[in-house]
Order: sequence, then structure tokens, then C-alpha cells
Amino acid sequence: MNATDGTSSSDEYPAPLARVRRALVVDGDGEHRTLTKLTLNVLKIPADVVSTGLQAMEAMLAHDYDLVLVDMALSDMRGPDLVRVLRNSPQHQRVRVLAHSCYVLPGDVERSFEAGCDAFIERPYSPRTLERAIAALFA
Repeated sequence: MNATDGTSSSDEYPAPLARVRRALVVDGDGEHRTLTKLTLNVLKIPADVVSTGLQAMEAMLAHDYDLVLVDMALSDMRGPDLVRVLRNSPQHQRVRVLAHSCYVLPGDVERSFEAGCDAFIERPYSPRTLERAIAALFA
């Protein structure tokens, strides 16, 4: 909440956030899935949540998403590999992909962008950081 004018942080980016009709959260960490889902709920972004790359591929076949948040270290496949599958699908060309990871090694960010990610944020991140990253993708 902004003390000077009483607006919430999402009031600064209403138009970009409103463009996200549905998001998919792909994350192997249960606590992080829950926190991300709660943050997206506060931002009024409906989201489905899955824990593996295989579940993500199934969800992407069943639904249209505007945003996919991908953990780069999934249990069943590497995040960049999932993003490549997504980018090779004609029906998912317009989807914005936000990569995230808490184990960032040299070259990880570059590999994420080479795979087709639109943005990358390092965990842990605040709800405000996530909000800003999403708003920037849809501005």
C-alpha cells in the first residue's frame, strides 16, 4: 500500500496485469507454488499450478495461457527444455514465459533466454518483484 495516495502496488500497472487472463505456475517446490499462487490471486491473475514439466505440457494442451512461470530446476526435466517444447508449439507462440530459479549458476540466465524465456527472476523474490516482472512483460 502506498502511504501517500492509498493505492496498492497493482494500481500502478492495471492495464498490463489485466492482459493476463490465465497463468500457469510450474514449480517443483510446494511452498513456492503456494506463495506464487497466493501472489497471483492478490494480483487478480487466475492461475493453474503444477509441479512437473509433464504436468505443464498436459496443462498447456488443455488450456490457453498468457503467462507461464517456469522453475528452471524441475524434477522431471530441465526448465529450458520445457520452454523449448512450449516455443516449438504454434499455439503457444504468444505466451510470455517468466523463468525463475534459486540455484543460479553462471550461464543459467543466458540459457533461459536462449531457450525462449522472456524474463528471468532469481528466487527468493518478493511479491512486488513478481508483480513488476509480470507488468513489464505485458506493458
